[in-house]
Amino acid sequence: MRILKVLVSIVVVLLVAFAVMYAMGSALPNDHVTTIATTMPASQERVWQMIADVKSQAGWRTGLKAVEPWPSADGKECWLEVQSGMKMPLCVDASEPPVKRVVRIADASLPFSGSWTYEVTPKSATESTLSITERASTRTPMWKFVGHYVIGEDTAIKQFDKDLKKALQTQTSPVSSMSQVLFVCQHGNVKSLMAASYFNQMAQQRGLAVRAVARGTAPNSDTVPSPIAQSLKGDGFDVSEFHPAAVSAADVSSSRRVITIGTTLPGDAQAGPPKLEAWNDVPPADADYGATRNSLKSHVDGLLNELSRP
Repeated sequence: MRILKVLVSIVVVLLVAFAVMYAMGSALPNDHVTTIATTMPASQERVWQMIADVKSQAGWRTGLKAVEPWPSADGKECWLEVQSGMKMPLCVDASEPPVKRVVRIADASLPFSGSWTYEVTPKSATESTLSITERASTRTPMWKFVGHYVIGEDTAIKQFDKDLKKALQTQTSPVSSMSQVLFVCQHGNVKSLMAASYFNQMAQQRGLAVRAVARGTAPNSDTVPSPIAQSLKGDGFDVSEFHPAAVSAADVSSSRRVITIGTTLPGDAQAGPPKLEAWNDVPPADADYGATRNSLKSHVDGLLNELSRP
């Protein structure tokens, strides 16, 4: 009889505890937004590479066991994160290398949903600022209780930030802070974008740890001209999420080489030879895209040959 009373008491206590947690969870809002921003000990390009290379994250993220393939949604990059006791499909909603990346949970059956927005801004050749914003929605009271009172809404992004910083400090990076090539044209959305696209493709094919970015001296649009975007798509490059950006002194200082294409650097972002090179013989893409492509690919091939020499 005494044992039965003890068991009944335990059950009552558990039921009361459950009711209290349920009530406290019900009182919490379904949605939350939390942001952290910290300085990373690496260039903007290096931080971006670590964020975008999801397959390698199992090697440095706490609790992430593996990253597995997942069917693409509407042509967007997707993958499955295998964590302790959970598998979570994720998809890229937006990507503006090397500045902004939005990743969302891609499983409507889960009791929670949301996205992470990564924003990387350069500070110097060896430092950058990473901002992570979590926008989440939790539908069930118990999950809200656990997320708020047990785990904490910002715990996941803080852990990612901590893990990334540690990885940057301890890993030997395959892409050094000075392994970026900067292409600059007038508007930053045609010749420099084409050059950076071909450069990154050809560098990857050759196994070279150097990547390129495109900038403009006087951007006049937030998008890529439609004929250029369509032509690049035909070459295998999706630039629908690309947004032109003005060249800055930080871009120049953090780049191994700076290539101007039919323009000159502004006064506040100067560089000289041998770092600076001018490609002034590239024909206009709106007149003959094929000729522009051939000219740029020839230049890029020569540049990669030069950069690959010991």
